[in-house]
Amino acid sequence: MLIVHQLSLQLVSVVHRDVMPQARVNDPELADQLARAVRSTPLNIAEGSGYGRSRRQKHHFRVALGSGREVFTCLELLVATGAVPAGSAHEARALSDRVNKMLYGLTARAKAS
Repeated sequence: MLIVHQLSLQLVSVVHRDVMPQARVNDPELADQLARAVRSTPLNIAEGSGYGRSRRQKHHFRVALGSGREVFTCLELLVATGAVPAGSAHEARALSDRVNKMLYGLTARAKAS
């Protein structure tokens, strides 16, 4: 299993533990969007991993990166609007940033292949 996949699963756990309880109360629409995007990331990583180095793998890693960026932005919006305190989202934001950087690296490397 790829390390980025493991970290994306950890991100799901952290988001649901630390962010979602407050987000669901204070901004249910954004919480729903965050829930979909945070689950989409590891699902697309897993699907892409099954294709080896190919255009299909690159496509799924790009989709995962798009979802990962959406997760980060949802977290930023929740903090910016006061729906979730910055401290509650700190670990999730840091983990999201790490996952996105790794996915970016995987998509950039796939371009060279």
